[in-house]
Amino acid sequence: MSAAPPPARLDLQGTATLIFNTNAGGSEACTPDHLVEELHRLGFRPVYRATDSEDDLEHALADAHGTVFVAGGDGTIRAAALHLAGRPGITLGVIPMGTANNIGRMLGVQGPPLEVVASYRDALVQPFDMGRVTAPWGEDLFLEACGCGAFADVMAEYDPEEGKSPVRAAQALSTALRDFEPVTVTLSLDGEVLPETSYVLLEVMNTKATGPRLRMATSADTHDGLLDVIRIDAHEREGAGLPGSPGPR
Repeated sequence: MSAAPPPARLDLQGTATLIFNTNAGGSEACTPDHLVEELHRLGFRPVYRATDSEDDLEHALADAHGTVFVAGGDGTIRAAALHLAGRPGITLGVIPMGTANNIGRMLGVQGPPLEVVASYRDALVQPFDMGRVTAPWGEDLFLEACGCGAFADVMAEYDPEEGKSPVRAAQALSTALRDFEPVTVTLSLDGEVLPETSYVLLEVMNTKATGPRLRMATSADTHDGLLDVIRIDAHEREGAGLPGSPGPR
């Protein structure tokens, strides 16, 4: 195999599109005007596109080129990445402003928004793999992870689209786990079909953490072309601190 080419530096002289999620956890720390001004300082010709919905995002990115900076949480970054995936000549710049910021942390991009933008002066462009999942409801792509079991059930009950709420999170945890039953799955990994097994948790990871910073795949690498599979068998649920039927007394 030939050596991979060295990562290129971010082009600071081109056009930049700024996507800003005003509902993100850190959005009160700065305004779009502040970010546009900082991008100007770097040398970009930035354009701010206001987005309040998925339709707005699709329209805002329809003719985007150069660098697209996304100020928001993991959900906003994922939505933008799905629209931009496969389009040549576009680089996505992450400005983490969410609660977990798993994608930004994976890239080593952390800190107050304006400091993050300033740090792009010396940034290198690197690839970021996307996972593909085919399910009964169709095909989808993911940046962080996909899976089934206890965590997926809790997230489905919580429904992040309804907004963040510690109270709803606690209610979702109680409701989803009260009657939780392990999921029976037949896995095929690297061409090897494994015996049918009941899992309390099954996550296919592209990043080290997912959800509320659940760090489950410490060796994950977003540009090695591989995914990490995290499994907790049903008989391991007590050791994992997950709900289960009481054992013999």
